[in-house]
Amino acid sequence: MGSIFPGMNRQVLSPGPFTLREQDLITEGIAHDPRSGAFFVSSVRRRKIVRVAPNGAARDFVTEGRDGLLSALSLAVDPTARVLWVSSASLPPMLGFRKEEEGRSFAAAFDLSTGRLVRKVGPPPGIAKAQFGDLAVGPKGTLYVSDPVTGGIYLLAKGARQFQVLLEAGTLGSPQGLAAATDGRSLFVADYAQGIARIDLERRKVALLDTPDVALTGIDGLVLAGDSLVGIQNGIRPHKVLRLRLSPDRDRIVDVSTIERGNPHFDEPTLGVVVGKDLYYVANSQWGHVRDDGTLDTARLTKPVILKAPLDW
Repeated sequence: MGSIFPGMNRQVLSPGPFTLREQDLITEGIAHDPRSGAFFVSSVRRRKIVRVAPNGAARDFVTEGRDGLLSALSLAVDPTARVLWVSSASLPPMLGFRKEEEGRSFAAAFDLSTGRLVRKVGPPPGIAKAQFGDLAVGPKGTLYVSDPVTGGIYLLAKGARQFQVLLEAGTLGSPQGLAAATDGRSLFVADYAQGIARIDLERRKVALLDTPDVALTGIDGLVLAGDSLVGIQNGIRPHKVLRLRLSPDRDRIVDVSTIERGNPHFDEPTLGVVVGKDLYYVANSQWGHVRDDGTLDTARLTKPVILKAPLDW
């Protein structure tokens, strides 16, 4: 194991799942840095980001509330710019929550090597109740953000100072996970209320993908892996991880199969990241143990688990 740093958790990174020690994190997002091999996991409750090194050593990458960080939600690595993006919002479960700031949100970029804050960008101006949700980085460094509150999608072009509106509020029901195509022409969106949508980025047009007779509502996390999307479905029980195979022109889903179903570690799985031919994903966010007033049912909490699933197609 590596050297011990103040405030660092320590555990072994196994070929399968790995865990974090603090039970009350309420984990949401996960990202991976291909250069260092490190994973990053976000905490809604403790307003921080944990870095897990390839040898399993874990420490706080962004400490609690540093640089004004609110609840840490989705994570995405920009490997070219060498930054980690995080969406952050003021939510009742977070420590230090104030009702008058509920819903305030921004995206922040941190240097992958040092953890230094590089920039912080709020929602596009003039959009009432805008709130950042999930993130994805496109092949040209464009950052895409979903807004589950208004139903819009925003983009921050590389080098731009502020977000632009990609899809107007109300276009989708509740957009969640995003997956950017490697050719830069499409963005796939998991609409929690309707299924999977594809945005034509050149025309800025959106359409729900035709699919076999399978319920694809309730998908939170969404990633692209080869000819397929992988969806993490926590809005339908039992919770599942699904392979959604796309047609050659990627305008419809031609087959749906189950990668994982009802895993005993599942406690509202959320977001994932593809590393090589494997999916690593948050298995137990534990959102179900957050009470209406934002406090936690601590007696029911367990250690956060990251699961690994082979994508062997």
